[in-house]
Amino acid sequence: NWSAAQVDFFQSFLNYDEAGSPQRIQVLKYLVVAQMLMGSEIDPFDSQETKPYKNDPQITAMTDLVGAYQLREVHTAEKILKENHETIMADPFIRAYIDDVLGGLRTQYLIDLIQPYKRIELSFLANHLNMTPLAVEHLLQTLILDGRVQGKIDGVHNRLLLTSTSSNLTSQKYAALRRWTDALEGVGQEVGRKLTHSYAGGSMERGGGGGGGGGPGGAGQGGAGTGGVPPLGPGGLLGSSSLAAGLSGSSGALGGGLGGLMMKG
Repeated sequence: NWSAAQVDFFQSFLNYDEAGSPQRIQVLKYLVVAQMLMGSEIDPFDSQETKPYKNDPQITAMTDLVGAYQLREVHTAEKILKENHETIMADPFIRAYIDDVLGGLRTQYLIDLIQPYKRIELSFLANHLNMTPLAVEHLLQTLILDGRVQGKIDGVHNRLLLTSTSSNLTSQKYAALRRWTDALEGVGQEVGRKLTHSYAGGSMERGGGGGGGGGPGGAGQGGAGTGGVPPLGPGGLLGSSSLAAGLSGSSGALGGGLGGLMMKG
């Protein structure tokens, strides 16, 4: 668990730094390695505790390596390791895991490299990665099985055939539109139902208020309310029902129209 290791290394660095121990430099190197192995995009030298050591001669090689890792410059990283081999590889811990760091960097570089292509020769990838075609093939097989690369390897012609993901993205977009129109239709139906209920209730209240004095209430026909709302007799109720149907129909039509657009897409 490199995430937990990164936290432990950072805490150890703080303790050594507070104590003024020279061991803090070594632990800081371990922190950098853990940060890269966990795939973090955060620069470990951005914190106020580590920033003062960014240009320390004992740590500059690791600083440069982090920069290359974040920019996914695999060739720069390899050059840094070659030029600072003794400084970096002298530590057994770093030496044990530096290949994993390079492997992660090559993987991301490979994924970025193949993005524009539909088919690409394995030899081309091998040249760019400074790897053998067989090693590239094994790496691609792993990425395909993990779902990080959509495609298959043509073993006869030694090339990678990439599957376009645009159709999948389009399907996802249209599915989202369909969910949106379904939700809109449901809202229209609910608003129409509430309007029908509201107008029907208002008609009953006005009808019951028509009786005056000692005469019986409830059977009288009420006049127009003081609020300016016209009386709702059968015609008024019909109008509210029509409004409800109109709202539902409009949302349904919108859904159907977008559905037709999806079919065309």
